[in-house]
Amino acid sequence: MDLKPLEFDTTQPSIEPQKFIQRCENIQSTLVLKETRGVEFATFLFSGSSKSWFVPLSKRDDMRHQFEQLRQGSMMIMEYEAKFTDLASYTPFLVAYEHEKVRRFMDGLEHRYRGPVVRDVRGGSYEEVVDTALRYEFYQERDRS
Repeated sequence: MDLKPLEFDTTQPSIEPQKFIQRCENIQSTLVLKETRGVEFATFLFSGSSKSWFVPLSKRDDMRHQFEQLRQGSMMIMEYEAKFTDLASYTPFLVAYEHEKVRRFMDGLEHRYRGPVVRDVRGGSYEEVVDTALRYEFYQERDRS
């Protein structure tokens, strides 16, 4: 029997949910996992956006709060963007629309970047905003040297 588990990722439609569940059940019965451990095992195999499906409510609330309070502070823009993207994955309803995602990202930018980015990318996409902020950061760092 092949015990190599499938990963389930909602962004990969080639993996059918029913096939994933059946495969997990087969592995769990072979390994004699108790029902509670079986659920933990199955959720461990989730990846992509499906990973946030079984995050405890208390953790989701904490992540939402962190997301709402997120500011660039002393982080480089790449660090800030990575943290923003990670926390946003727990609160997709707060960034369901592109303009809302852009607004939230820009609100958290350091003031020295926010002004130029707003001026240069009014109405732009999230990617354009991030790219513009990175460019301004690069030039500021270069000019400091």
